[in-house]
Amino acid sequence: MRTSFGLCLAALLLGSSSLFGQTTNADAEKALSKGQDAFEDDKSNAAIRHFNKAIELDPNYADAYYYRGEVYSYLEKYPEALADFSKAVKLNPKLGEAFQGRGTVYFKTSKYAEAVEDFTRAIRVDRQNASAHNDRGQAYFKLGKFNEAITDYTRAIQLDPEEASTYFYNRGEALFNINKFPEAIADCTKSIELDPENPEPYYIRGLNYSQLKKTEEAIADFNKAIETDPDNSNAYAFRGAYLNDAGKPAEGMADLDKAVELEPTNPVGYRLRGRAFTLGKEHPKALADLNKSIELDPGHHWSYFWRGVVYSNLDKDADAIEDLTKHIELNPGSPNQEAYRIRGACYAESSKFENAIEDFTKGLDPKFSGDPSQNLCYYGRAEAYLQTGKKEEALDDVNKFIDQDKKMAGAYNLRGRIYNAMGKTKEADEDMKKTISPEK
Repeated sequence: MRTSFGLCLAALLLGSSSLFGQTTNADAEKALSKGQDAFEDDKSNAAIRHFNKAIELDPNYADAYYYRGEVYSYLEKYPEALADFSKAVKLNPKLGEAFQGRGTVYFKTSKYAEAVEDFTRAIRVDRQNASAHNDRGQAYFKLGKFNEAITDYTRAIQLDPEEASTYFYNRGEALFNINKFPEAIADCTKSIELDPENPEPYYIRGLNYSQLKKTEEAIADFNKAIETDPDNSNAYAFRGAYLNDAGKPAEGMADLDKAVELEPTNPVGYRLRGRAFTLGKEHPKALADLNKSIELDPGHHWSYFWRGVVYSNLDKDADAIEDLTKHIELNPGSPNQEAYRIRGACYAESSKFENAIEDFTKGLDPKFSGDPSQNLCYYGRAEAYLQTGKKEEALDDVNKFIDQDKKMAGAYNLRGRIYNAMGKTKEADEDMKKTISPEK
């Protein structure tokens, strides 16, 4: 996702008419101007000294606190930046840029709810602020509130067509996350038309093409993303994940390794490589990568999902339930049927059958109809119903499973046990025979 947080930095360098004229001390204003010039020349420490001087000359100079906060934010000195932005808005509640700057710090430190609040305050000060709408959209995105994010990105596009390439791409990524693949492709294509040198919309469009089984288009976009920016770790990570899914694990792992090598502090490479290790049953390697991904980005739900899958495979059901619950909490706006199914199975293994029934039922939501994993929810719920003495419900569920999958011997074994519990020994015997030779 491309940020618009740099626009705040541009405002710092160029100045903003809404910020000046807030001191009667001419020397303080001169010090502020020198600080801006120093920062424009990439002299951050000198800039801070000048802003310090401006504050010394006028302790109530809100602009000086704001600009010093921007430099601290740039230097990733977030506690200092927060203190300065907070002081600025206390002195001048109409200083929308300071609310936006503080929101940016909250975003960078994974405090997305607080970021939304501050970006909203910035928008209240200036409802024509396109970058604040975009930034709030990004915070909503991190919270899994994709529809709210899309609304904000759309508003940003309307307000600032010159920056629309960034906003189209961000909206395309949000659309991807709610499975609106054609619409996401259209937005990424528009972003590429406006800025063909930005690699990000290429790989997101590639992911959308892969979801639509358009293999050639997907690979072409991943290749283009890397061609446009050979050092872009995300492009390698996504291409690697796709190649792994396409049955080319060696090529995929080479790309995923390259992604981590290029940017060791980027959680995306670790997350997607951890996913590949999970699918390949390489559990220790998967845990190492997913732990690293969570360390770098504790707010990303998929890292918890895949680590939960690993724990489930290792029969660490309590750990799996904790991680899958975290995934669901962080991702409330998207379908979570697979997470419910796996968590339901973990509850069942832990003899928490009522919890299991609840999760399998959520996984059977009609809106997920057609998902291959959904049928397994019938199987899991049938077992849980049997364990809680609900034999009729169990029989109904296992029959639904068998209607869709007549080749699984375990389903006939389960139905046989249900028939035995109901006292229907003839039907039970017939099903037990099918466990040896299920239908073709």
